[in-house]
Amino acid sequence: FFEDAHGICIGPDDSIYLVDRVPQVVMKFTPDGQLLLTIGIRNQPSDTGYTDENRTVLHAGPPFHHPTDLTISSEGDFYISDGYRNCRVHKFSQDGQLLFSWGEPGDDHGQFRLVHSVWEHRGLVYVADRENNRLQVFTPDGAHLETWTDFLQPCKIYIDADDIIYVAELGDRVSILDLHGNVLNRLGGERSHEPGLFWGPHGVWADSYGDLYVSEVLEGQRVQKFRRKR
Repeated sequence: FFEDAHGICIGPDDSIYLVDRVPQVVMKFTPDGQLLLTIGIRNQPSDTGYTDENRTVLHAGPPFHHPTDLTISSEGDFYISDGYRNCRVHKFSQDGQLLFSWGEPGDDHGQFRLVHSVWEHRGLVYVADRENNRLQVFTPDGAHLETWTDFLQPCKIYIDADDIIYVAELGDRVSILDLHGNVLNRLGGERSHEPGLFWGPHGVWADSYGDLYVSEVLEGQRVQKFRRKR
């Protein structure tokens, strides 16, 4: 059923949203696996000028061309980052209607090079701009507010109930920040299979106790758990 599951999000009603990258679709399920909604046309990528020969996004396109992640807003709308072969964030209504999109290829404010993760928190939208090694912060309408640099290919953003931001970075590090972008701590930083170090962090999440889980790709191929200090 899934070809390349890349992002997952659980809604306030326990609905499960899954981003399936290669087939170009995002799906919504009940907790017991009943399909409720499909967004995108399966196996029909949008035109962004990307080809297997040039391997470059030449212009922004509509949904989707290898989408990456999804987040649900406090109002129930959701944002989808799109992604590996596009350079946009798309905002959808609760029933899956496209409201608007933003982003262009590049490294200026509001532009992206591989938008890899998106998270909505307290009315702001945080975007991991992976190949520009930065996070960008936007209003719900897509207006650029801030750019935070000094990341190593940020892959996943997670913000907990205490307003702490966790960023999994493909460059073998996890950064922990406050809502102003100030770095509180960093884990890893050295490529290694040793416990507590990383080889390609790609996902990060916390449980109800505040303990942290970091998934690794590339040569990592594991999940590590970190107990929150109290």
